[in-house]
Amino acid sequence: MPSPLDFGVRVSGRLVAALAPLAFLLGAVSALPAQGPLNGASERFAVLQPARTKTFIKSGADPDDRLSAPAMGNDDGFTGINGTESYRELVNGQDVAVLADIQGREGFLGVFFRNFWSGVIGGTIAPIEDNRAQILVDSVVLHDHLFSEYFRNENDPRGQVRPFVGPWTSARSGGFLTHTPIAFERSLKLRVFENPFQNAGRFHKIAWTTADPEGNLAIPDLTAWDTVLTRRGGWRHSIPRAATSVSNHRLDIAPGGAGRVLVSGPGAILEFRVQVDDFASWEHLVARIRFDGRSDVGVDVPLRMLGFTSEPPYSSAIDSVFCGNDGANTLWCYFPMPFAESARIEIVNPSGVERGLNLTLATWRGAYPQPYGYFTATWQRAVTQPGVPFRGPRLTNCRGVLRALVLEDWVDTTGRIPPITDMTHLEGDLCVRTNGLRGDDHTFDASETSIGKWGWYLTPSDLPFQMDGSFNTSVHVSFHIPGAVAVHRMMGSTLVFDPVQFVDGIDVMLEHGVQNLAQADYGFMAILYVQPGAARRTVGELDVGEPAAESAWNAQFGTAPLHQVTSTFFRDQFYGDAPLSDEVRHVVDWYRFTVASPNLANNRGLCLGLRLDRLRVGSGGVCQARVYVDGYFAGLMHSFTTNPLEVWKEGGETEIELPRALTDGKASFVVELRPVTGSQPLRIGNVRVYAYDRD
Repeated sequence: MPSPLDFGVRVSGRLVAALAPLAFLLGAVSALPAQGPLNGASERFAVLQPARTKTFIKSGADPDDRLSAPAMGNDDGFTGINGTESYRELVNGQDVAVLADIQGREGFLGVFFRNFWSGVIGGTIAPIEDNRAQILVDSVVLHDHLFSEYFRNENDPRGQVRPFVGPWTSARSGGFLTHTPIAFERSLKLRVFENPFQNAGRFHKIAWTTADPEGNLAIPDLTAWDTVLTRRGGWRHSIPRAATSVSNHRLDIAPGGAGRVLVSGPGAILEFRVQVDDFASWEHLVARIRFDGRSDVGVDVPLRMLGFTSEPPYSSAIDSVFCGNDGANTLWCYFPMPFAESARIEIVNPSGVERGLNLTLATWRGAYPQPYGYFTATWQRAVTQPGVPFRGPRLTNCRGVLRALVLEDWVDTTGRIPPITDMTHLEGDLCVRTNGLRGDDHTFDASETSIGKWGWYLTPSDLPFQMDGSFNTSVHVSFHIPGAVAVHRMMGSTLVFDPVQFVDGIDVMLEHGVQNLAQADYGFMAILYVQPGAARRTVGELDVGEPAAESAWNAQFGTAPLHQVTSTFFRDQFYGDAPLSDEVRHVVDWYRFTVASPNLANNRGLCLGLRLDRLRVGSGGVCQARVYVDGYFAGLMHSFTTNPLEVWKEGGETEIELPRALTDGKASFVVELRPVTGSQPLRIGNVRVYAYDRD
């Protein structure tokens, strides 16, 4: 049965609604009259998840971008050697690729994406690619289908396979995906029956969200989001537009000048609509929005990008889940933009002629539900270079969530961009670091699949794509430059079911392959919801294997020999970090230490972060340890093993949130790690203790 809210709360395995014991949801319910099952489906998009919930992403990616690597940094799945699966296992004697293995806490699967080489030519899935895939929920095979059955479009004459139904399940250009939330209590595994050298290298993306130790988790209501998509072409939100404050503003902006609008709060902009007098104006106007007088958050992007509008002379009508344009003079944006006091909107005209436009705003009346993040949109544009990272947003000392990505690129034959020798391989791996940590909590495959969540470009089936919150304008070829050819492309995704959460900053870049010879003029926009100030802080760090540190932490162990590890992280070459060396203990039976700090007082939960050497043994598997606090079971440390190219991993995949009932009010407590029999070896190099200061 659908939840009365679009975001229910899973507590100890149960969905509850209006009486959910979470302050931010209670506030959301009281802020507006109830609207039935659609209440809050999109207007509450700025509300942040509890800080101790986590969203993880496991994606296919090239294993090593060095020119000296076996595939010269450009494997792309042709050989199957890229190790994109989590690990491999035998099921009844058959070789199986495990794409995701989640254990120890309840949660839901938010995205399952896969692409296929048959999409390069616009064909159907080849028999060798249409593998059997299983989804195991709490150790039971809940879904067992061929790939083609998971991803059928709404108009497929064979019908869709439940529960993978509706517009959020779709396929095109070799890109197949479903956003159907699959809830689990303790574990979820997604595995594919395939030969590692036939199909394992095909790119995929799996995103899942887990609850905090107390069981708080917001699960999206797919039915409500289906309805949001049916509203494309008009008002998106579940509250009536008549219940908002609607204002119209005419701005005639002088050359080099700016038009300004002040919106007083508290409230939120729920609709931002612009109509320009001249289509050419989209090439010049810039939008700058500041909320509550702050300078560290806000919007500074080309105005056209708020509606995913192509730069003139190109045009393409788009109407995605929150943003769109008519391919001519009008754009709209329905991303909620909350504020406590005011929103200051400034439209800047750096061109040499006057520009006129009409701005329409529909504003939420009254205080917006807490905790929310400020709507933040960033823009970077530059010509790429081989092996040189293309910089995205870098935000520090804040918490929030990345909610949309848009990549626009241009190439032409005028000479302003390096010679184009290979347009078939214009790509850039999307690299995202959260919370200042090295590692691969959030890394993705090539930009054409990770940013747009679609298949292959320049194919016979490459048509405009606007389902599931992703879109692609296809590729425009133009001769508008005398004597030259110009090519334009735009792609993007709204991350409804697969947000990138962070509690202490985020750092985004495109690595643009070391050996990638296809250069382009890139424009990259990111949309985030940002709350100033980090949600957590480091209160202690134990350097495992260092005698003085272990003595200070009263570290004890049974059998735990030391060895030295030196390695880079998978994406270090693009962030410029040096290899990391450390003493690592191979814990055979148990490892115990005491956490003691005056900084533990008044926290809102504690977290352990472990740096592990996760070199896989054999075909790999999972690395697990039971965690105890003062002798009481506190949770399961669970992570994947890895390959020799990325020995170190650090961050969200090896973080263990501790139940508050075991830590609140304590100035010290004892933690013990006990490896799970049969799992991969537990090798620990470092332990950090984090304290949360806000929910």
